Amino acid sequence: MSSIRHLLLACGLLLPAVQGQDLLVASSGTNEVLRYDASTGAFLGAYVAAGSGGLQAPSDVQFGIDGQCLVVSAGTGDVLRYDRSTGAFLSNFVPAGTHGLGAIGRLGFGPANRLLVAETSSPRVLAFNGWAGDHELDFIADDPATVGIDETGGLTDVRDLATGPDGRLYLADGTSGSVFRYDYQSRHFIDRFVAPGSGGLSNARALIFGPDRHLYVADAGNHAVLRFDRQSGAFLGSFVAAGSGGLQSPSDLVFSAGGDLLVASEGTHEVLRYDGKTGAFLGVLVAAGSGGLAAPTALQLTEPRSLKLMGPFGAAGAPTILNLREGRAGQTSFILFALAPGHLGIPGCGGLFVDLANPFVIGSTVSNGVGWASFNAVPPPRASNLTVYLQAIELASCRTSQVVKHRLPSAGAAAYVEIETGGSLKSGSTYNFGSFFIRNDSWGGQEITRVEIDLSESIFFDLVFDPTGQAGDSASKGFTVDFDAGTGLLGHSYAGPHDLGYDSLLIDFNGFANGDYLRFSVDTDPTSIRGSSPPGPNESGSVSGLELSGARVRVFYDDGSVLSSRTQRLGSSVTGSSLLMGFAEPAAPGLSLVGLTSPGIVSSPNQTARVSGPIGYNVRLLALEGGLYTSGVPGGGYDLDPFEVNTVVAVQEWTGTIGTPGYVDIPITLTKTSPEAGITYLQAIIEDPQGRKSAPSPTWIVQYQ
Repeated sequence: MSSIRHLLLACGLLLPAVQGQDLLVASSGTNEVLRYDASTGAFLGAYVAAGSGGLQAPSDVQFGIDGQCLVVSAGTGDVLRYDRSTGAFLSNFVPAGTHGLGAIGRLGFGPANRLLVAETSSPRVLAFNGWAGDHELDFIADDPATVGIDETGGLTDVRDLATGPDGRLYLADGTSGSVFRYDYQSRHFIDRFVAPGSGGLSNARALIFGPDRHLYVADAGNHAVLRFDRQSGAFLGSFVAAGSGGLQSPSDLVFSAGGDLLVASEGTHEVLRYDGKTGAFLGVLVAAGSGGLAAPTALQLTEPRSLKLMGPFGAAGAPTILNLREGRAGQTSFILFALAPGHLGIPGCGGLFVDLANPFVIGSTVSNGVGWASFNAVPPPRASNLTVYLQAIELASCRTSQVVKHRLPSAGAAAYVEIETGGSLKSGSTYNFGSFFIRNDSWGGQEITRVEIDLSESIFFDLVFDPTGQAGDSASKGFTVDFDAGTGLLGHSYAGPHDLGYDSLLIDFNGFANGDYLRFSVDTDPTSIRGSSPPGPNESGSVSGLELSGARVRVFYDDGSVLSSRTQRLGSSVTGSSLLMGFAEPAAPGLSLVGLTSPGIVSSPNQTARVSGPIGYNVRLLALEGGLYTSGVPGGGYDLDPFEVNTVVAVQEWTGTIGTPGYVDIPITLTKTSPEAGITYLQAIIEDPQGRKSAPSPTWIVQYQ
């Protein structure tokens, strides 16, 4: 294991020359995104054609977590998605008005692969699922229930957002001429990092942390770029003097691969270049009217942080396989490991940063012909039972992956279980290839002898294994091994007979050692659709891993130890749940809806959930709106119970922190998506200060009529 600094020296930085980049410029005046050579400024053509997908007055350009391009259509209030390679329109990723979304500033990315959208009109920051675009929570917002208290700290006009060297969220507040700082995890206001009017700041339009880690703010009011100390927020001077090079109304900033500062001069319809160390004007990079450029509002370099780092992730001191996507064919990438987030500039890569504190290299590999790679890495034993941070870097292209936060299990028996079906909220099915994943993370020599998966505690009841096609729809698939990485599989059986299906699947092994894993698939169905044709009404026969949240997993080891816990939602996935076993997890929290009993019926969508547990623990509250669909099912449905549902139709999640009373009250809004739906199942989990997650709370059921 070597430090990143030693790596850079040993590799000679792997950078004989900075590879060419393209500069994408949002041309607000022509409703398009244009492409230029980032070194010469030569026009290379339209990246997103004028008006494509309804684009009007584009104001930001970002690459999403799936690598595709997201563009803010300020004229319509949408966030549109385009093909990364061709610029072709793909979808309206966040439609105008979603969750009351008004005028949009810029985009960013937060924990759990969330897309953060700065809303200038409220003002607030909303969080959306980074893969699907669904609203997840109000990330930074004032709580109307706390009259006289503004939880945002006094935001008035959110224009831009960035992650600082301290791993916190910074917001540029335009008209107040200040920069606010927030904690990413708790989402609490910390301070006004840059005080109103500091250094003469009058209109904070855009912000970026530079190669020196100091904060640079585009001041559209004074036609300048100001610099502030990265630790104290103190004014360090005008980095780009007012009007330097003809600068008028700077709207965005980016550091090029060569280290120069590029500034969008909206008032003169140009992109200007400045020395990245001194701020001296170096010339016009993109001239007014080049390619039709008018009113540039956003800058983005191609090939930003588009590497995608994925699991499965193992235990401390044990070999683990990490997967990387979106690499360059034939290029070497490295996995970096740290115990805390940070901000480390990479020499020779312009404004590129590693978002880790004191990182170490724990693995490397070469991407294949389609840019995929796998790492065999061993996290150090000293990280046992700690939360660690992982990031990949491809030095030759000056690109990094997102930061992955992961809890490493302690020494001894440990395992990771995942039920991720893929597909959509509606179509995800455990019938799909490799939907179930089991890995032995033990690094004390323990071998797994049996795994039991019990669906009777899943968030939806009457979900069963249906290997013969008799319990649910007529489709059937028994236990099917899709990939066996040396588990010594002996066989399987079913237990807990339930309406011609089974509650439990039992799998036996001989030789399931550390690092070995099994992928398999098997049909699961709700018993309410017995005898229907696949995939059942409203695809209710497609049961995803999310609908199996709360399933009980028991893992037996050859040393006599037994681990038992319940699955929970996998990140922000709408089709998956998972379980990391091998540490002393906190006790499951208490959950209730204030003034109600479970199950119950309410006439108002606005309710208050109360989650109880230890003070200071973080809370995730999952709400699955379910529906009961039985159209065409023989007899109108089998063995139906009050408040029963057979498929999830909408997903919401809220977060909070347990306060001094020993609980936190979370305002929630119930939904009723269709006449057959409107029954919400809620589960909560808590996370201790070390990042250890509890099993889910008992399920709370409420019907909104």
